[in-house]
Amino acid sequence: MKKTACIIFIIVLILSLAGCAAGEAKYDSAQAELVAQAGRELAADWLAENLPGGKVDRVTAYIVRSPLDGCEYLTDYAQGTYVYNGVTTWFNVNTVSGDMYFPAAPSVNAELAEMAEAMLFEKLGLRPENPVTGFTCSLQAPVAVGEKGRAVPGVEYFELGLPAGAEDMAAFLADPASRPALTVRQVLVMVGEDTDLSGWDMAAFSALEAACGMDFGLLKLTNGTQSATLEGDRAVFEEKATLWEDEKISLWGAVYRREESASGEVSECRFDPATDLTVEKTEGGYAYSMPNESWQYGFNLVASRDPGPCDVGTGEKTLWEEQQSGEFVLVFSRGGQRVELSGSGEFTLGGR
Repeated sequence: MKKTACIIFIIVLILSLAGCAAGEAKYDSAQAELVAQAGRELAADWLAENLPGGKVDRVTAYIVRSPLDGCEYLTDYAQGTYVYNGVTTWFNVNTVSGDMYFPAAPSVNAELAEMAEAMLFEKLGLRPENPVTGFTCSLQAPVAVGEKGRAVPGVEYFELGLPAGAEDMAAFLADPASRPALTVRQVLVMVGEDTDLSGWDMAAFSALEAACGMDFGLLKLTNGTQSATLEGDRAVFEEKATLWEDEKISLWGAVYRREESASGEVSECRFDPATDLTVEKTEGGYAYSMPNESWQYGFNLVASRDPGPCDVGTGEKTLWEEQQSGEFVLVFSRGGQRVELSGSGEFTLGGR
C-alpha cells in the first residue's frame, strides 16, 4: 500500500511540475454546455431526417484525459443516447462537422475486419490462405476538424464506432477516399519464400495505406529470410541468414538492415559473419564475440533437433521450441520469447 501511494504521489508531482495537476480540467462548464447543446441539436436534426419520432434522451460533452499531461480536455464531440421505438441507442456527434458515430455490434465489427483483411490481401497481391496474425480494425474519428478544432495533446484520433450510413460494409470499404481511415493495430503476414520484400520502403507502405484506407500501427511482411515492417513513422527492411553452424547448432541473425523515417532519412548497416563474428568451441559449449560494436543486433540459436539443456549465462531457464519448419529455436521458458545473444559471451549445451 505504501509503495502504491508513493507511485501515485510521484505521478501527481511530475504532472504538477509539467504545469497540470492530475485530472485538472482545461475547460470551463459553460464551454462544455455549449458543446453539449450543439450536439443535442445536431442529434435531433439527424433523428428528424432519418428516424422520425426518435427523441434525444441525454447529451454531454465528450471529455478526454490527455496521456501526456494528465489534464482533461474538452473536445468537439458530444455523446449521448436517443430513444426510437422504445430502444435506447448510444451515439457520438462531431459538433463541427456534424458527423454522427454509432457503436457497432460485434457481428458487424467481425464482418468489417474480415472484409478489410481481404482488401489488404488483394492490395498486396496475396492469396487469402496466406497466414496472417493479429488482424483487427477500428474506425478513426478525427480529434480536431478544421484549423479551430479542439485538439488533445497526445491523442490523434478517437474510436467511436461506425459513421451514420455505414450499413453496407462492402460499399463502405470500397472507396477509401470517402471514409475515415481504419486503424489496424498489429498485423503479421507470411508471404512465399520466393517473394522479394526489399522494395518495401516508406513510399511503398504509404501507398498501401492510401490504397486500403488503413492506418497501420504495425504491419510486418515476412518470408522467413526477409522482413519488411511498417511501425509508426518508420519502415524497416531486414535480411537474415545463417551466421555460423556446426554439426549440433547454428546461429541465425540479421546480415542487413535498412531503416527509413517518414521524413525520408535512410540508414543502412551490414553484418559480415566472416569479419564481424567469431565462435570458438570450448570444453562445455561455445564462446562467441561480435567485435563490430556498431552492430546493435543479436542472433538466435537454432538446431535441427533438440540438443538438450542450454545455458546462455543469463540465469534464466531456456528450452528448445520446435518450429513449423521442423527446426528448434532456443526460447526463454517464461513467455516463449526467443533467446537473442549479442556482444560477447558463452553458451553451453547439456549443462556444465
